[in-house]
Amino acid sequence: MVKTPKASLLLTGLLAFLCLFFTLSTASAQITRTARGELFDINTRTAVGPYIYHTIDQDNHLTYQAIISRHEHNLRGTKQKHKILKLAPAPAGNWLVFSLTNSTQSSQWILDFGHSFQGRLAQVQELHVYNHSRDEYYKINQENKNSILLDGTALPLQITPGKTESFVIYLQAKSGMPVTIAPVILTQDLYMHSAKLSDLFGDLLKMLLIAFIGGFAVVSYISKQKLYMLFCLYYGLHLFILS
Repeated sequence: MVKTPKASLLLTGLLAFLCLFFTLSTASAQITRTARGELFDINTRTAVGPYIYHTIDQDNHLTYQAIISRHEHNLRGTKQKHKILKLAPAPAGNWLVFSLTNSTQSSQWILDFGHSFQGRLAQVQELHVYNHSRDEYYKINQENKNSILLDGTALPLQITPGKTESFVIYLQAKSGMPVTIAPVILTQDLYMHSAKLSDLFGDLLKMLLIAFIGGFAVVSYISKQKLYMLFCLYYGLHLFILS
């Protein structure tokens, strides 16, 4: 059978189309796999940072609906790579979008923003959390109306077993404050257990810092060397951050 030039051209075009199709399909699958976190073990803390898309809102003109629309049209912001996120300082706002697939049987989860010794350093002016898949809004209770201290801040979330759900966080730092967060997802039972250990570790660390401050103060007094007071200030700053 002799192939005509026209048939050969059609065959070549068909092969090229199939190659392009499978290449795009593979790329799309890779994006889907890497762009969302998976909850597969109820005894594991899952870092959310590597699955977050970060959009800086310099003028604070964007809305929740606008962020969702941009995300659905592949204008997703900057994909993060690390567990600890460095966010834009005030007055800019920060929009964080991420998706989680719940491969467990548990629906009760906690979004924990982390403690200072886990990489969290943030005092924010505004904080809003949305579950886009469930059309739910989670309010952060704040004791101080002027700011929200994220140290130890955690929020209960409902995530349906076997489903992938998307979340949006809006966060604006308090003026003059650096912002780093280390958000994780864990079950409520694991959170309660971890909270007890964290409180114990935090208390021990504070006691150790107080001992250092007292020790250097005594050495400074005995030796008449004011240089040792710098160590007191250094450890005092760490104690202030932990408190």
